[in-house]
Amino acid sequence: MKGSEVLSHSTASSQTTPNARPSGSSSPSGTERFRLVGRSRQYDQRVHAVRRDIADIALADHIFAPHYARADRDMLVAPSSMLRSAPDDSAPATSQLLYGEDFAVLDIAGRWAWGYCMHDHYVGYVLADALGPQTLATHVVTAREAPLFSAPDIKSPVTRTVSLGARISGIPEGRFVATPEGHVHLRHVVPADVPADDPVSVAERLLGAPYLWGGRGAGGVDCSGLVQLALGLCGIDCPRDSDQQREALG
Repeated sequence: MKGSEVLSHSTASSQTTPNARPSGSSSPSGTERFRLVGRSRQYDQRVHAVRRDIADIALADHIFAPHYARADRDMLVAPSSMLRSAPDDSAPATSQLLYGEDFAVLDIAGRWAWGYCMHDHYVGYVLADALGPQTLATHVVTAREAPLFSAPDIKSPVTRTVSLGARISGIPEGRFVATPEGHVHLRHVVPADVPADDPVSVAERLLGAPYLWGGRGAGGVDCSGLVQLALGLCGIDCPRDSDQQREALG
């Protein structure tokens, strides 16, 4: 189990638990007992990181779990990766991380990291080897696809391709931005602190993209992923799913 710190709690797990306070007595084993106060709340597991065995320590005041973990903050270093509902390649995709987006890791078991996307707090599993240390993004990709060239020359081999919304860290060199993974042409990016001004024009860049359940632009896109990406590139925070968007945006 991975996390910058894991704390144990010997109470039973609950996902609809009201606030809890120590009762002032201890069990024979020395375990601290709790009494429940206040009203129960239902927690949306899409955006609240809680499983039967572990929960985000940020939820410790509200949800009982056997263990709590403080997140390690990583970012996606693969061109893209699907977020899945379970640690299995065949599990349904729930969203998609794009290159350079941040992911809070609460647990790693085998090939899979469990945690949440930091731009929308969406919870799920992503391949652990697709993650790496965070770096500060300097530019955001504004083209539907942006090739990374092995040299600052459009005739040089392409090392990888990243999609609209990918976040890169590099230094401008002539007509390119030099990154550790390759060189991106300046016409394909903008500085990270310069948002677009029209979500519709952003969305139109994905005209013709195939429908991909959970997709946010890399290889395909779904309806709520398109809305989230277009608004996000305009500096407007937007949740992941359509029901969440309807509630948040009216």
